[in-house]
Amino acid sequence: AKAAFEVMLREVQSRQKEWLASGHARWGHDLLAAAYSGLGRTDEALAALQTGGEQMPVRRHEQIVLEARDALFAGQLEVAFARLDEALSERRNLTTSYLRASRFFAPLRKDPRFAALLAKYQTSRVH
Repeated sequence: AKAAFEVMLREVQSRQKEWLASGHARWGHDLLAAAYSGLGRTDEALAALQTGGEQMPVRRHEQIVLEARDALFAGQLEVAFARLDEALSERRNLTTSYLRASRFFAPLRKDPRFAALLAKYQTSRVH
């Protein structure tokens, strides 16, 4: 997996100017953050997210989900679960059904905290 993130990092870095020129800088910074996170370079991942957010801010709850994803990639499960709990508590875009289906959060499914988190926010409506 590390080799794949190293390739991703090189590719993303090579396309940063292109994305900036085409108005897709936020996308580039999100991908850069994901690559850094996958390599365990958390500080650089958070800096990339911050830079991208300055260029094209995202809503607070979206930022929390991105932080959860990046924490997961960096192996920081406590942070990932805390951010997901925070995001779900806001009852915005993140849903338990998305978490069940998302390939990004698939590594969390085997952790008992994942089932507990889903149970905590499961409602009678589709959520």
